[in-house]
Amino acid sequence: MINRMFVTLCAMALLFMQIACLGRQGGQHVSLTFVYPDAPEIVEYQDVRPVKSLSGIVLNPQDDAVGDALVAVLSVATKVRLDAVLSGKDGKFNLGPQNSTGAYLVRFSKPGFNTVVIRIKLSRVGAQDISVTLPYSAGSPVI
Repeated sequence: MINRMFVTLCAMALLFMQIACLGRQGGQHVSLTFVYPDAPEIVEYQDVRPVKSLSGIVLNPQDDAVGDALVAVLSVATKVRLDAVLSGKDGKFNLGPQNSTGAYLVRFSKPGFNTVVIRIKLSRVGAQDISVTLPYSAGSPVI
């Protein structure tokens, strides 16, 4: 009886820790197959941004937070998605630590906005966070 209560309490504590970490990460992990419908336009920046981590904020052109933006990390060589999250209500996202330094593509998308793709180089030096502004897609209302 005591062992069962202990296991139940440990499981509950682990669940609460996972929920707390998810809230701190500023986003929710999604399936690698989750996608939004294609945007009318894809804006791809060719310059490489050196960054220390795969975390940051998604904004609209008025510098307001964009929640529920799909943030996906892709391999530069294969374009295969490696990880993905939805930004939090505050526009923040955190994909957590990556296993290795190197170059990646990061794709930002949400209905009503054009998709943005940036190139990053994950290293020990560089900006702490990624800040990306999603332009409105044609026909989207400007708020």
